[in-house]
Amino acid sequence: VRDAGGSMVIHTFGGYYGLTISWILYRPKLDLSRRLSGSVYHSDVFAMIGTLFLWMFWPSFNSAISDHGDGQHRAAINTYLALASSVLTTFAISSLSAKKGKLDM
Repeated sequence: VRDAGGSMVIHTFGGYYGLTISWILYRPKLDLSRRLSGSVYHSDVFAMIGTLFLWMFWPSFNSAISDHGDGQHRAAINTYLALASSVLTTFAISSLSAKKGKLDM
């Protein structure tokens, strides 16, 4: 695996750190309070705007730190493929886990 930015170790550490902290802070009766809380409209809109900005600018960020030429094109294409596959996976998991098979933000 060739990591142009050298961030694979950092992101792996962050992922395992987040999983460990969530495992430590988990409370058994957490599902009871889940029904009482819901998202607010403006927070959903801001999350969607941030997602759209990432969709537009993340491939150029990834390709800027790669080697010039083929490396930059490959980085941009791989980033778009990763973004598209993550969206399809998120839609599938959201519809499978939600009641009545509806997509949920």
